[in-house]
Amino acid sequence: MRRSIGMKRVLVLLALVGCTRVDEAAVRRDPASAPPPAELYPVVITPSLPALEQGMMDHADVFGWSRDGAVFGFCQTDGGMGARHCTLHSSSGAESLDDVDPATHEIDPAKTAAIAARMKDLALGPTAPKWRHQVEVVWKTSDADLMHSAPGAPVLHVGVRAPGKEAVYPITLAGLPGIHGSVHPEIIAVSPDGTMLGVVAHAYGGEFTDRLMVKVMPISKVLAAAE
Repeated sequence: MRRSIGMKRVLVLLALVGCTRVDEAAVRRDPASAPPPAELYPVVITPSLPALEQGMMDHADVFGWSRDGAVFGFCQTDGGMGARHCTLHSSSGAESLDDVDPATHEIDPAKTAAIAARMKDLALGPTAPKWRHQVEVVWKTSDADLMHSAPGAPVLHVGVRAPGKEAVYPITLAGLPGIHGSVHPEIIAVSPDGTMLGVVAHAYGGEFTDRLMVKVMPISKVLAAAE
């Protein structure tokens, strides 16, 4: 009887060892069969973004993508009453923030503090300098574009140029309607994961006449326009 029990234990142990060996074999991977890592290319913006002109323009002072790439936008302090204005884009849509009390039309310190806390948490800023696409990000400005703006308003065009192909500009942001001022990019930036392209455009028509606009587009859609 004892011999029978001992033999059973041996058979059970052998069975367990056999199972363990099969599992280990299934986990092993041949390094040669693993897919090669995706090649990364520098994010090149042509022409280089202009320096923000100093003077009467009210530029954004915080702009870019959040740490996790979920939010893109900017904050600006106007040159009139010194109010804070922010526009943020995420997958849930656009969000506008300001620190003006709608009842008194004065700056509300509590709202100012709330905006500062929100911006500190988001930490908007530049993104990684590389992505998976071997294309240039390109931009240009033009005068009246009757398809997207009022006559006389300049337009910012942003897109890509693939090697050996013409540039395409699927992103357009119009200047101030009825004012023949100027428009320029405050920032053009790729999201940290390389899937989205964000643009902040600044339309200017003179002192206290600024408008900042945001547009975000999936890289897949931008690249599709180049095919």
